[in-house]
Amino acid sequence: MIEALRERLRSLREVELDEAQQLQFLDEEAALNVRRLKVILPAMILLNLGHLFLLHPDSPGYWELGPDYTAWAHALLVVHALTALGALLPLALTYLPKQPVSWVGPLGALVYQLHAAAVAGVDQMNSGTVAPYVGYALVNVVVVAMRPVQAMVVFGVSTLAFFAALQTFQPDEALRMVVRPTGPSVAVPAICIAWFLYAGRRQAFYFRETIARQRAELAELNSHLQERVNEQVAALVGRAEEVERLNEQLRARVQDRSKELAKALKRLAQHGEFASEVGGEGRVLAGRFELGKELGAGGMGVVHAATDLRSGSQVAVKLMRGMGAVSPAAVARFLREVETAASVTHPAIVRMIHVDVTADGTLFQVQERVEGYTLSTWLTRVEQLDTGVAVRALEVLCDALSTAHAAGVVHRDVKPANIMLTAEAPGLKLLDFGIAKAALSEQPAMTMTATGGFVGTPAYMAPELWDGSTDAAVASDVYAVGVTAVRILTGAIPRLGGGAEALAEVAVPDALRELVDRALHHDPAQRPCAAEIRDQCAAIAEAEGYQALDAAVSAGVLGVAREISDGTATHLSFG
Repeated sequence: MIEALRERLRSLREVELDEAQQLQFLDEEAALNVRRLKVILPAMILLNLGHLFLLHPDSPGYWELGPDYTAWAHALLVVHALTALGALLPLALTYLPKQPVSWVGPLGALVYQLHAAAVAGVDQMNSGTVAPYVGYALVNVVVVAMRPVQAMVVFGVSTLAFFAALQTFQPDEALRMVVRPTGPSVAVPAICIAWFLYAGRRQAFYFRETIARQRAELAELNSHLQERVNEQVAALVGRAEEVERLNEQLRARVQDRSKELAKALKRLAQHGEFASEVGGEGRVLAGRFELGKELGAGGMGVVHAATDLRSGSQVAVKLMRGMGAVSPAAVARFLREVETAASVTHPAIVRMIHVDVTADGTLFQVQERVEGYTLSTWLTRVEQLDTGVAVRALEVLCDALSTAHAAGVVHRDVKPANIMLTAEAPGLKLLDFGIAKAALSEQPAMTMTATGGFVGTPAYMAPELWDGSTDAAVASDVYAVGVTAVRILTGAIPRLGGGAEALAEVAVPDALRELVDRALHHDPAQRPCAAEIRDQCAAIAEAEGYQALDAAVSAGVLGVAREISDGTATHLSFG
């Protein structure tokens, strides 16, 4: 019981109100007292007036009760009269225009506690009881909301009045000594009870305000969330409608272009050749791509700079031209490879924009145009790449490959010639997926196919691909990454089966040397995946403080042997 009371008192003391909350709480306390006194004080004044009527000398039988009774009744009449007059002051204050008055409640309590002290003193003339004093104290402390300091004033003053009343109306010193402790015995508990009730009301106010504030915050949060949800729903509905419109347009275009492609492929199957003239500066393909200058040509095709008339962006267009070595089956295979490359989206992979065939049978594909140099071009002008650039390049390259591998795409021809450094983030572009390179290159990459050809560049091909018994897989790309790493760090191609032994002659982090050695492992199952190489290269770069790849390319911090002769040259992707 005592421990529970202590815990309760501790919880009451822990409530903290800021200045604004304290003022609001006190205003509420005063307003509560005003409401109560407007009801209680008129009733008490009427009660006082009733006593005046009963105790008036003109009342029946008043003079027949003896001189002692008449003296007591007269004194009591005076007390009630004074109390009725005194109660008019706090009652009047409750009706002031400016409300609330913070001391109006304690003032009303003080009036009637003084009344109780006077009645207790007068009663010493007749019965010697102090019960009115105790009763009024209990009622006042419960009915009137008082702060501890107000309670101390009310009960302190009334205790002094109680002592004065005893001294005035109780002639017997012995009885005065017996009754006198009643004053403080009532005042102290009353003050404690007033403080306890005050602390409880203060805690209830704190909890109420906290709940109200939290409800307001929750309502505001719900309102914001509802607004966001409504905005997102509206955006989603708008996007869904836009997507539906685009899908309708796309379906119509696909149907139209499918018919044109079918006709063109039928002509190819019948005649086994393409149109003799595929290029031509100023020619517009598919009503959208205007050809510019020729960027390069191979035995199987030609690459033009072009402008997308729809968006105004600069693109690169590859066109196939007629050669008997290219069959309709190769065309179909080419289209499948283009579709595969287009299915991979990554900032380090050249974006496929469009593939189509003209009415005269010219097959073409459109890709983003990238300015920069391939790694093979850099390596003709520097002995080897700076280690930091090489690590960052491997990180970006393997990030792109991990995305392609996750989409089920194997590049099959990872090598410096298919890796372009560019000043635009992320600083690198991976070019030429699959046989697209073999179909257009002046020097076709060797390919091992069902007909006995090779897919890939021999120096970068994994050991398991040489006998043709195993198809290219993600581990084959990882092996090519290992060869590329040795090539750009040392300037040499690693010996088959030699792992990363060539890196022993160059100053590179041990973690990088171990990583490259694992990538060149003869067992595909022992090689790390592209994502692991990416993560480890990122960790090495962070530990060594290597700058981002695009920043290094922009700054020209690339080679470690000699400067590039023409830093302003531009290489446009043929891939």
